[in-house]
Amino acid sequence: MSPKSPNKKRRKPARLLAALLYLLAGGASALLMLNCLTGVRMWDRPWLLLLLALVWMYAAMTLQLIIHEAGHLVFGLLTGYRFSSFRIFSLMWVKQEGRVRLKRLKIPGTGGQCLMAPPDVPDGEMPVVLYNLGGVLMNLITAAVFAGIALLLPPESFGRMSLLMLTVFGVTYALINGLPLDMGPVSNDGRNTLALRRHPETVRDFRIQLQVMDALGRGLGIRDMPEEWFTLPPEERIRQSPLTAATAALASWRLMVERRFPEAAALLDLLMDLPDVQSLGPACDRICLELMGENRPEVLEKLDTPELQKFMKSIRTSLGVIRTEYALALLRDRDPVKAEGILARFEKAAAVYPYPREAEEERALTALAREKYEQMKNPEAAE
Repeated sequence: MSPKSPNKKRRKPARLLAALLYLLAGGASALLMLNCLTGVRMWDRPWLLLLLALVWMYAAMTLQLIIHEAGHLVFGLLTGYRFSSFRIFSLMWVKQEGRVRLKRLKIPGTGGQCLMAPPDVPDGEMPVVLYNLGGVLMNLITAAVFAGIALLLPPESFGRMSLLMLTVFGVTYALINGLPLDMGPVSNDGRNTLALRRHPETVRDFRIQLQVMDALGRGLGIRDMPEEWFTLPPEERIRQSPLTAATAALASWRLMVERRFPEAAALLDLLMDLPDVQSLGPACDRICLELMGENRPEVLEKLDTPELQKFMKSIRTSLGVIRTEYALALLRDRDPVKAEGILARFEKAAAVYPYPREAEEERALTALAREKYEQMKNPEAAE
């Protein structure tokens, strides 16, 4: 089975709206710069002021991103959640053994992420709105504060321009994250909140995802976690809800770690067939299982699409992607020298990976790929 692309036609309007909002924010920032340049006439080098304004525009975007994630943290704490991890770009602070440690993790499609352990309440009573919309609320609150302070400053001053840029990007982030837009594989805050409110049964799926990530941070492997977390709901629910599908993806990972490869392959085939979730992650794992199983060239050709190759290049530091690249080098290309280079890259990424036990589980799968390669080289010894 080949990976199916997301429903691009349906997502196109949402992406166009997001692009328009960013374009408007950039245009507003440009006008603020021009206004500031005309006002600060005492500067002998206006190009330097323009450069500073451009640097501040990027800084304003980054600062509002940090504020957004901090909003999830603040409103999560206020509603009973506990700190698990906080990521900005590829820098990630994760709680391990009672201490917060700095690691590195890149997730395509996200500039940051704040994950928290859910409160100890029944699923039906679990608060989900403030935690999910906390970033949007914090963007709006700070935008209002920055705008209020800006009005107190001279109209054409650099300080007023800086604060109004923060206001512009605060409102922009609030709209892009708060409106329930379907823009890709990672649902935004508004879409998650709407799904959780419309379908209360998905609160369980949301809780499980947070519990799994928190358990990984506490040093547990996925096999050490309660089995009921990975009980699959009916296929109909998996097909209807991206949140449920994400929980099913965690179940497929557990099956792989437990070496229940036929069951994992069947579940991955289902996930790859869904129109509303990212199919490329499951396709990456499915290739690895095919290589370590029947290793059929025709199946690998269907799975290893240009789209998947582009996806894997975009997250080359992902341990799962590096593991699959290693298996491809050994079991399809029969190139042990290339594989050794990939393995060195795996170990470099694993050294800073935020979840050590998950890294061990991925390392065990690379060892299986190596065993399979040795068997292929010497089938008589394998028998």
